[in-house]
Amino acid sequence: MRILLISSAYNGLCQRAHMELEALGHDISITLALNPDYIRKRVTFFQPDLIICPFLKEKIPEDVWSNHTCLIVHPGIVGDQGASSLDWAIMNGEQEWGVTVLQAVEEMDAGDIWATETFKMRQASKASIYRREVTKAAIKAMLQAVERFETKTFTPEPLDYSKPDVRGELRPQMKQQERRIDWANDDAATIIKKINAADSAPGVLDVIDNQEYYLYGAHQESSKTVWEGLFQGWQPGAIIAKRHGAICRATIDGAVWISHLKRKNTAKVPLYKRLLAHVPFLPQAVCLGLTHPPNSPIWGFLP
Repeated sequence: MRILLISSAYNGLCQRAHMELEALGHDISITLALNPDYIRKRVTFFQPDLIICPFLKEKIPEDVWSNHTCLIVHPGIVGDQGASSLDWAIMNGEQEWGVTVLQAVEEMDAGDIWATETFKMRQASKASIYRREVTKAAIKAMLQAVERFETKTFTPEPLDYSKPDVRGELRPQMKQQERRIDWANDDAATIIKKINAADSAPGVLDVIDNQEYYLYGAHQESSKTVWEGLFQGWQPGAIIAKRHGAICRATIDGAVWISHLKRKNTAKVPLYKRLLAHVPFLPQAVCLGLTHPPNSPIWGFLP
């Protein structure tokens, strides 16, 4: 078949979809969703039998999805709608999540269902879960949808919220208001979930030294040395230690390491050295109680 991939970026999932479909002998063309007219031109030029959108932030033009079967790969369980589906799953501590391949219609993520796959969630960043569990489930569901489309006899299932097995819901786009860390009340586990749900984009906006920064890369500190030695007497949110550029911040029940910061509205972190000038260095040997591996990539602030 002639399959057109429309994507907002040629990311890992789009690359994997390209490779898997090409390996099956399909004629593949790829276009970025730059704007509606550009999409229309690419569709007219390629004349696809099927359109698949592995990673799409924009809406497909109505004259495209109404005249071609367009399958959207959505990183959410059946019935879950919205651009922040995976963010909410991490934030809410979902034990199981999934990917749904559905047909494009006027309402985003509400079309008929061609395939779905689920997976076990783990405590990790959104980027890590997307690269592993989401990508694996997405490819499996996508290939099943393509196989079903080829039969020309398969009828996709309409989304029906009255069914007991449809657990998803329409979720709003998660904003910084929902991501905000309340250092005075949030425990370490909650803080890590908030940062994980925003990693690698958009990050969690926070204030350090009267400057706004986006936080990334959270790991819980479980070392009793840190808890009993450095934490005592520090206010939650205070930077209590540093190691290889990462900062350790006190919480109401312990401490968390944050591996990367990005200054708001700039590409650099000019206050980096000044921020850490009076913070004690915590040697690797003292950090053996870290819940993440000792060789974890905590190596400084991303610009």
